[in-house]
Amino acid sequence: MKRISIGIIIISLLSIAYSFSISAYTNEEEYMEKYMALDWQELGSRNASNRFYELRDEYLSNKYKFQDYGFTLLIFGCATLILFGNGLSVNAPTSNVKVALVGFGAALLTVSGYVGDLFLEFFRGSYPWWADSMGIPLMGVPVFAFIFIGWAALNLLAMNGKFKAGAPISIRQIKGSNYFYVFLFVVTALIVALCAAEAYFWMVLPGLVWLYFYASLWAGRYAANKSMQPTANASAD
Repeated sequence: MKRISIGIIIISLLSIAYSFSISAYTNEEEYMEKYMALDWQELGSRNASNRFYELRDEYLSNKYKFQDYGFTLLIFGCATLILFGNGLSVNAPTSNVKVALVGFGAALLTVSGYVGDLFLEFFRGSYPWWADSMGIPLMGVPVFAFIFIGWAALNLLAMNGKFKAGAPISIRQIKGSNYFYVFLFVVTALIVALCAAEAYFWMVLPGLVWLYFYASLWAGRYAANKSMQPTANASAD
């Protein structure tokens, strides 16, 4: 697995390096000339914006695709190297505090990824100059932060009572597990797969951290319930 992870990292770096050798537009001079000729006051802001997006799609090269898929592969490669570098076994964090830090880290990475994507697309020229494409989305950042941090905090209630930190994470634990966290894990895995397919790398890393968070809660509850079964059986005898 370690060799596969290193191979993925090498491919990702080659893709990123190659992207810097490509121009962002097939004919940048002609694109800029047509872009500057768009009169948003005459066309109206919405019509002018639609014309801008059509024009940009027409002239945009594969530069940013190579970059985005490169960063996506780099995240997957580094994540698999960290998690599976010493084998296929993965354990949850060794204390409740560390599990909480993973959850809050996932929340902060999600919000940071949202902000990072806005700024990256701004510097890539993805928005027309006449549109307020940054101000309005950035106003929602505190709300998003409150929602995701609150969601992480709410899920920490799973550690209240039967919970064992540092438990091994295994797909074989599905039977008898907390199916709510199994459901969250599966849904998040699908979202991560979709983001990876679309090369939306800003949400791939937060998604992987959310997966580890949910899996840690799921494994911790499973291990605690499992360890109590012999005690319960002994009491019954």
